[in-house]
Amino acid sequence: MEKVTIKSLLLLVFFIMLSVSIQAQSKEEIKKQKRELAYFNKVMGSDKDKTCEKYIKLIESENLLYRIAVEHKRNRISKFAACQIENEKLFYEIVRIYLQRSVTIDRELLDRIQNEDFLCEVAFELRDLSGYIAERINNQNLLYKIAEHFILTTPNKTTESPILRQIIARITNQELLFKLISYFKTNKQMCLVVLSKISDTEILKKIFNESRSFYYMETIQTETLEKIDDQTFLYEVVLNNLSSMSRKVLAKINDQTLLYNLALNAENSDIKRLAYLSLNEEMLQKIVWENDKKTDYINFINKFPDSKFTELAKERIAWHDVVDAKIEWECPKSLKSNRGRYEWTVVFLETGGYSGYTATIVQSYVMSPNGDIWSSNKYGSREVSNGRSITVPKKGSARYSHWISSSEQWNGGTYYLVWRVEDERGNTSFAKQTIHLEK
Repeated sequence: MEKVTIKSLLLLVFFIMLSVSIQAQSKEEIKKQKRELAYFNKVMGSDKDKTCEKYIKLIESENLLYRIAVEHKRNRISKFAACQIENEKLFYEIVRIYLQRSVTIDRELLDRIQNEDFLCEVAFELRDLSGYIAERINNQNLLYKIAEHFILTTPNKTTESPILRQIIARITNQELLFKLISYFKTNKQMCLVVLSKISDTEILKKIFNESRSFYYMETIQTETLEKIDDQTFLYEVVLNNLSSMSRKVLAKINDQTLLYNLALNAENSDIKRLAYLSLNEEMLQKIVWENDKKTDYINFINKFPDSKFTELAKERIAWHDVVDAKIEWECPKSLKSNRGRYEWTVVFLETGGYSGYTATIVQSYVMSPNGDIWSSNKYGSREVSNGRSITVPKKGSARYSHWISSSEQWNGGTYYLVWRVEDERGNTSFAKQTIHLEK
């Protein structure tokens, strides 16, 4: 009985002390609330920055700080109060209110924002600070959204923007950069900014293939092709003459099989020649022996004088010296005008008996006595025109008749006719004929 009584007394004492402590705490809390309310009233009734800041620092209640942040008439004081709030949700709500009221958001406020989605939301509203905001965002999709929003809200799509450059500098995702570049089909500078960030070969190929939709197609092709090392793709570009810089692209191709194919199949004669000159000894030997042309054997020896195939090449040259077409022609050296015309016939002959040939006119003109040049479309000729050709069989001959009108402008001058001659083995030469036109 006595033990129960002592235990009860101890419990009673404990509860009495607890009650006193709670009452003391409640009184202290009430005093604190009253003090902070007094500080709040002093802040709301003042427009002096230092005074307000001193009292704001003494306020712990975030509800009171929130009220100052959204109700004080001076923006500097309201923003100072906002920066004292630790509750993230409450702080973001204040920022949204500032955006609605067009209150200037400074960097101190922005630096308090940690949530990247909310930073993106703020960037949409604060165009001039969107570059600075992008520096604090890592999420690639959010950065793309900020860049896209900036572009779509830019009145002049052809201007260069340092802010947009700042945003793009943060984007590394290659697919997103590819999507972004489509906005700059008329903005060369910004397009190159985006392109400088792209290194993925497949993306670069896509851009090259779409380059015709850009206003500055050649620039885009140049920039993309300089970055692409895919040999097969470069080969297709050169083979199909897809770019004006095919020669430069050809220099990037080092795959000998592809160079061999270009030397055989390229339509552009310059590309074919350059590819031919880029072949190594093995591949050049292969193509030379397949073509079996005297000039090719000579080129091979010049390029690889110490090759094990040099003696064989010399043998083929000697053989061609025997079997090449022997080209001769008969042409008058001077003409007199007859019925207002100069008329003549050229006779081509093949005297070797091993190979026939084809002669094609590649140039024709009259030089007057005073040095003026008259081309074929100026002197009234129906018969003489570039591209016309005759075929001469081996041990045979062929005739070609010409005429041009007589004129005081070139009577007494000289007529020049240049033929390109190619025999059946593909060896070429040129025949130049000159005829004096008597007055």
